Amino acid sequence: MSNVVNETIKEELLEDVKVMAEDDIWSVIFAIQDEFGTHMMPEDISIEGFINQLVELRFEEKCV
Repeated sequence: MSNVVNETIKEELLEDVKVMAEDDIWSVIFAIQDEFGTHMMPEDISIEGFINQLVELRFEEKCV
């Protein structure tokens, strides 16, 4: 059951971050920087890399 809940949370986070990225990828980059620090920037500096990193970071924060 918790896997279903976790997947639902990740899907909701992904949708929110994708909407943010539609306006400007810099919104996602600045969100990572402001919420988690520059040391949490992804190694994969593609658009998908930034989106996935913010989703994972927010998911970890939400589940702790």
